[in-house]
Amino acid sequence: MKKILFILFAMMILPIQVMALPGLDDLKSLNPLGGGDDVDFAGTKTELTTLFFKSSALYMEAQAILAEAYGKDALAKSLRANIEYQNNSKISEADRMKNSIKVTSDASEEIKKLDLQSSDAITAEGKVLYAKSLVPAGKGVLTTIKLVPVAKNMATNI
Repeated sequence: MKKILFILFAMMILPIQVMALPGLDDLKSLNPLGGGDDVDFAGTKTELTTLFFKSSALYMEAQAILAEAYGKDALAKSLRANIEYQNNSKISEADRMKNSIKVTSDASEEIKKLDLQSSDAITAEGKVLYAKSLVPAGKGVLTTIKLVPVAKNMATNI
């Protein structure tokens, strides 16, 4: 998952500019991967980043609920603050993406350290929250799956 997020992140921060050079128009059609038509990179990039941030927010929400289930309220609060941060369009996409990847990775490491198997580690209310965390986690997976064809389309048309 980290590799996919890193690749998507790299694709977002690298500026994609196409320069029209005289006499190279017919070479586009020779590309075996396609790319012969004009491609809307801005639209594809927007779709890609929209899906990325949606997926990231869903994962962070799932992590926040799971953190609450195990009594880690400070972690949950931090994750929710980062959801707000990533939705702030005044901050550059690259910074928001870097932050999202770091925050979800750090939260995952902290959650891994919890004794999730111990019956004493979670209360009855925590068990309800644990079950509640599965909904945004599942939606996050489905949204991440939607990233694959969009990223492939963008890569094919470069």
